[in-house]
Amino acid sequence: MAQYPFDQKFRDIVEKLPGAGDPIGPWDILITYETPGVQLSRALVAAGYSIEPVSTQIKDLKALPLCELVELALADKLEHSPALIVLQQSKSREVFEAMVKLTVSHQASERKLAALVLMREPGRTYEEGASAAIAAMMIIERDEEVLGALAYAVKHLDIHDCAEFLAKVAHSQNQDTRYAAAFALGGRTDDDLSISTLIALSKDSDDDVRDWATFGLYLGASSEQPMRQDIKDALFARVDDAHDETRHEAIAGLAAGKDLRVIEPLIAALETDSVWHLALEAAKELGHPALYPSLVKIHEEFPKDNLVEEALLACTPKASE
Repeated sequence: MAQYPFDQKFRDIVEKLPGAGDPIGPWDILITYETPGVQLSRALVAAGYSIEPVSTQIKDLKALPLCELVELALADKLEHSPALIVLQQSKSREVFEAMVKLTVSHQASERKLAALVLMREPGRTYEEGASAAIAAMMIIERDEEVLGALAYAVKHLDIHDCAEFLAKVAHSQNQDTRYAAAFALGGRTDDDLSISTLIALSKDSDDDVRDWATFGLYLGASSEQPMRQDIKDALFARVDDAHDETRHEAIAGLAAGKDLRVIEPLIAALETDSVWHLALEAAKELGHPALYPSLVKIHEEFPKDNLVEEALLACTPKASE
């Protein structure tokens, strides 16, 4: 039975560090550089660990046979898995070919592993083969969790002509799978199906799904083409959202689209006790004098903040106004 070269307590220390849930977390950094950073070093010393063996243990992990890395990743259920990260960072053809074989496994967990690995370094190293393998999976896959992994792979490998697939994923009963669809659709506002799917997801009952879908519409609002009215209306529907990030992304998107309906909710966002960076960016983007009084108050409190100054300048009434 495969085992890690470090104990569970060591794992717990790494996974309790700030940023452990981020796309690039402490395990990614530790495995990449084979040495603990300042935060991890302090945490390990406080727990009674010696720093010297850490690099050796990480090197031992990376030297494990492929079959053992796969076994460990699956045993971790692919969550915060050091073995998975080692596989994702590999440029080995052996790893690539093994993952392609797993794309047709009868075990959903193995197909999910294949998608999660192929979307990273193996997929970048052997791009054509990885994209072909993922595209083949998209046609026949039915498992909810695997569909979510495929949505991430589509995004990371920049696979085109996938609007119908992502629309199917977006209808999942699994909120994590819908989240993956929203993530994958971010900025894809150049076709009707992708737009309508993002708009539907922006109304989702789950905060995170709604947040990423609204962010995806906001990314589209930042493009050089005029913003479509249905996107504006979808963003406007979220300006009073109870979820803070969703609300601010909607406001920023409307400001980028020069939709004056955003003025009232933007003033409200500028007059809260804790003003978000996105609200200031939105004010700078919209450049409307109605925002000037609110920005004057902020500038009085933060007179040396560059973004506040830029927003204030953009919204300063002109002599003719």
